[in-house]
This record gives sequence, C-alpha cells and structure tokens, in this order.
Amino acid sequence: FVDSNSYDTGTFTLQVRQLPPSLPPANDTCSAPVMVTQGATGVTGNTTGAIDDYSIGSNPRYAPACGNSFMSGRELVYAFTPPSSGTFTATVTPQGVFDPALLQLNGSCSASQCGRSANTAGPGASEAITFTASAGQTIFFVVDSADASAPYGFGSFTLRVQ
Repeated sequence: FVDSNSYDTGTFTLQVRQLPPSLPPANDTCSAPVMVTQGATGVTGNTTGAIDDYSIGSNPRYAPACGNSFMSGRELVYAFTPPSSGTFTATVTPQGVFDPALLQLNGSCSASQCGRSANTAGPGASEAITFTASAGQTIFFVVDSADASAPYGFGSFTLRVQ
C-alpha cells in the first residue's frame, strides 16, 4: 500500500533491496568485554551497531545503585584490571552529540552488579566515575545511554581509565 499526503496522482517506482544481516560488536554483552588499559589513549567504540541488552527492564536489570533511568540506549561492555592498587577515573568522551552514560559493574559482569553510574552531563559531554580498586581486581564498565533515539542514543566515543 502506497499513499500520499496530497491529491497528486501518477506513476512511481518502488525499489526494495535486502541488506546482509549485521551482527552487533563482540562486546555488546558481558560475554566478551573489551579490555581497557590504564593511560591517556584509552579505547574507541561505537554503539551504533550494538543492541540494548541491559536496562532497568532487562533480566537481569540494572541495580538500583545505577539510578532510576531506563538506560534504553545501545551499550558496549569493557573491563579494566589495574596493575596496582589505587584510585582511578574512568571517563567516556563522546563524539558529536551522542549522550553517553557510564556504568560501573562490581564483582561480576552483570547488570545486577551495577554499583554506580554517571549520566548527568548531557549530549556531547563527557561522563566520569572515580573509583578505588585493588591490583588484579577486574572492574567492568558499560557505555550506555538513557536515550534510545538518534542522534543522542548511540554514537562514537573514547573510554579512558587514568
């Protein structure tokens, strides 16, 4: 069924093409988080091809410590294992107007283990979490978004731990 919002009539051409399926990035879930090393370089990521696997409505859902937001955007999962004990800051810096949220998972890589989140800076601004960790203790981070729609709900970013 093809319709118009005007009274114009005439012929038209409808083209349909099938695109090959695209798989989400490997670190779309906790099954294969990307390792982040300490330093200014960090890792780059892009949530555009990811899926919304974790939210307040998922099973398991984000723990209450991560706020009341639904986190309905697409997310990617990262892991950081400090070489020495200390205080660290994880910062996600978006490109463009992407509005990222940064969530810290403690203990295991599960949304139910969410210990804290940062989601207050707004579109195009960095979010950061400062935390303490022991040498060899793996901390998981999720780059997510409270917004599922374009242009704020997904995009490119750099995640750094310093």
